[in-house]
Amino acid sequence: MNNPGKLIIQFEQNIGFLHPDHELSIADLGLQDTIQEFRKNAYWELRIIDFEPENGKLFADISDYKIGIPEVPEVQLKNRDKLIRIKKISFRQIDTGGLLKTATLKFSGNTKTSHSAISEEKNIPPPIKIEEKTVEFIAPVIRVLNGSFTLPIKDLRFVMGGISCLKQIKGFADPIEFFVYNPEIREEFDAVKNYFSNFLKTKKITIQYWVKTSENKLVEIKAKSAEIEKINKESIESVKFEFVQKSFTKRIIGIEDKSLFTMEESFDALSNQSVKSNTFYQNADELLTDLLKITQTKHYKNLRYLSSLHAHSIMKLRFVLKPLSFVFLVTGERYYYLVWETLDTAEATYIWRSERNKDALKACLYKVEDILNIIKVQGKIAYINTGDDSLKRIYHDYSDLKEGFIRWKGELDSCLR
Repeated sequence: MNNPGKLIIQFEQNIGFLHPDHELSIADLGLQDTIQEFRKNAYWELRIIDFEPENGKLFADISDYKIGIPEVPEVQLKNRDKLIRIKKISFRQIDTGGLLKTATLKFSGNTKTSHSAISEEKNIPPPIKIEEKTVEFIAPVIRVLNGSFTLPIKDLRFVMGGISCLKQIKGFADPIEFFVYNPEIREEFDAVKNYFSNFLKTKKITIQYWVKTSENKLVEIKAKSAEIEKINKESIESVKFEFVQKSFTKRIIGIEDKSLFTMEESFDALSNQSVKSNTFYQNADELLTDLLKITQTKHYKNLRYLSSLHAHSIMKLRFVLKPLSFVFLVTGERYYYLVWETLDTAEATYIWRSERNKDALKACLYKVEDILNIIKVQGKIAYINTGDDSLKRIYHDYSDLKEGFIRWKGELDSCLR
């Protein structure tokens, strides 16, 4: 009974029901001279032949005569508005045995006479070919629309597993939400979609869509975009590098009272909190690695060595945004050491010592931030002239980078015992 060209008609005494809200009398069925009353729980399965909307007349075959509780197709139950348009039903052929099974008749006689009488009383048209319009009468009207549109990348929404957008399509009252799948995309990328625009070398994308409707309601939507398909691991790396390069080398404004930042705080400061660190990075060492790749750093080996010594489990790596530099925590046998190393300025390596407990380390970290603020405002000479006994400095030899690094490492290891 899944065929939309079929119907169930149920009977109760001398009333037929195509829908609980719609009654058809025996006269409406053309059986007033034949049937006295239908038996309890009688129903027929009908096959639609044709429908005349101007007079509400349905032509049908009876494919089965049954007693019991029928399984009415869901499509029939949902199409009340269409079914109530049926005012009369005319049957092309009626089987006398089926009638006797499901109803009591008004006359008696042999079955041949009865069958002839019933058939002759019907003004049934000759068999006709079932057309698509017949099926559509009770089945949902299916429409498939396809097309394309362009949309600015700034109007897209990057979500987990793809992009989402709203677009008004002709024939629909409300905008339709389209989703273009791409497993490489995450919702964090929404904050840097302008960088994806740079990578794609366009401010707009084209979306091809396919929309299926039933009874003017959306049942299926598909969409794809050649531009969105270009976003892969390599393109994300390119976008990440561009963002980091532009962000960490630009002029820093409005953070004069703060010098030390965690990775998360660095992203907030550089992007006004619009881009979070987890957009691209899981930890600070990944960011440090990229910064070393992107910039022409004088201290590549030095920073890589300090990164290998950094006690990540005790303190997050601290970033200094002006000048771009880092404060590492190294654990010695008796002390903690905070080591400041710049990325590409000709500064010495600064080392401060702290007792090996968390309170002392926290106090030392606050002290180092104050010192860096002084250096930022007054210059390093002003701080060095204070004669801070807790400070040690290791100078860089740029005349021979290989030998210079070996000498620097030897001095550092001696200081960190």
